[in-house]
Amino acid sequence: MMEEKIREYVKRELERLSNGVKSVELTGVYPSVLESVIGGFDWSEADTNGWQVDYWLTTDKYDISGSMYYGTATISLKE
Repeated sequence: MMEEKIREYVKRELERLSNGVKSVELTGVYPSVLESVIGGFDWSEADTNGWQVDYWLTTDKYDISGSMYYGTATISLKE
């Protein structure tokens, strides 16, 4: 139930990118949820560092960066 609400939250925020917003800042979101909503990428391709497991990756459509430890992510449309 909670994971479905988080998916809906991510989808709403991604829709904002279609309306001219440059990037969205997400909280309470973990990579597994992003992967299920966005798809089209493999976490083994992400650059990571540190004990907080900061990550960076690019999909066909988005640039994504975040922190697995804090459950945050910034998503912007790929330029």
